[in-house]
Amino acid sequence: MYKENYGNIPNKDKINYYLIEDNQNIGAWVRRSKIIGKTAKMMAKELGLDKDIAFACGSLFEIGKKENKNNLEKNIRGFYILRKESYFFPAKTNLSHSFIIKDIDSFIGEDNLEEKDKKIIKNFLLFHTYTDYDKLIQVLDNSITDKYIGIEKYQKYLKEKYKKIPYEKERLKILESYQKYFENKLKNPIEYYVNKNIKNETTQSKYDLNLNQ
Repeated sequence: MYKENYGNIPNKDKINYYLIEDNQNIGAWVRRSKIIGKTAKMMAKELGLDKDIAFACGSLFEIGKKENKNNLEKNIRGFYILRKESYFFPAKTNLSHSFIIKDIDSFIGEDNLEEKDKKIIKNFLLFHTYTDYDKLIQVLDNSITDKYIGIEKYQKYLKEKYKKIPYEKERLKILESYQKYFENKLKNPIEYYVNKNIKNETTQSKYDLNLNQ
């Protein structure tokens, strides 16, 4: 579908194609992506955002994982996958979600990219102004494991996993400011919307399982 000022945005069927039908790496990350996408969509109206754009950005922000990519390679592959089909706007969240601090050295994880790909990310961080879609996906991505745990606990989880978080205090401060910004617009805390979609996703998964028995 086409959205003025945002260009081509994948619809629900295309999103499902990326996440399920054309996925070499089905796993827990798919359920998490679906929850984040549906949560962003549910919150969109209250935040003055387009629900279709929010849904696409939230559902596909880690789509590089479908090719078994991880670390920074996951980000750039997701960017290329969506850009190839002219989904330029949601492609950007594949890069922005990992850079709360707009510095490539702030990435949490392994730098496993060639210099030409790193240059693309560096230029993106230099010239792209984060939109509310970028910020919303950053907040949701940094609040959820298989359930809602909140920004502070998620950062502790990351530190336990990776041992070190570059720009740790600055990163947390920015995320908390984004959360406050969004919750000032929302009727309920972010946790409410996440939990509602986790419940819906669990119910849907059980329904799908019964259909296949």
